[in-house]
Amino acid sequence: MAYSGWEVFRPALTAFSTRIRNTKFPAQEVRGQDGLTTSLWDQTNVRRDGFELLARGEGRRADVALDYTLGWTALYGDTTSEDYGRTSPRNTFAGTVHARAGAWEGAVSLSAVDEFASNWKAIDQQFHPIGYYSRLDFNIGRRFRVGPTSMRASLYGRNVLDQRYETQLGYRDIGALWGVELMVNY
Repeated sequence: MAYSGWEVFRPALTAFSTRIRNTKFPAQEVRGQDGLTTSLWDQTNVRRDGFELLARGEGRRADVALDYTLGWTALYGDTTSEDYGRTSPRNTFAGTVHARAGAWEGAVSLSAVDEFASNWKAIDQQFHPIGYYSRLDFNIGRRFRVGPTSMRASLYGRNVLDQRYETQLGYRDIGALWGVELMVNY
């Protein structure tokens, strides 16, 4: 359900109910005599229900064009944790703002994820909290030409708040990442 009569504010609401029968998951790790581990697989049924609320908009002021997207995803009825030994975050929030002015363009995005649990490859087979983080990303770039070639140079930052979180038990995010990018269109 969406209403697109406004350019500045276009909301949408989506409800979902997903049923997956006979999905496979690694149920157990077995260590062989050679020291290598092998996954023993099992099957289960998965059910996830929820909704997504989304708002989009765009506008222009003088020579600056802006657009944004705000979203909230809520999961309910996650009836199994056997899907790779983790549950799903109940709430995920995300927002992005893009701006364009002449040859310049940039974006800022913020996402926040609730805590959820995982026991995937946990030695004690207990569920451990993961998730529960906020992540801020940005980029700014400029388009230009060199002869007939169109180019774009950008500076970007990922996870600029240097949050240390896991979305899979035992695998931490690398933290803040900064970079420069040069794209060439030919």
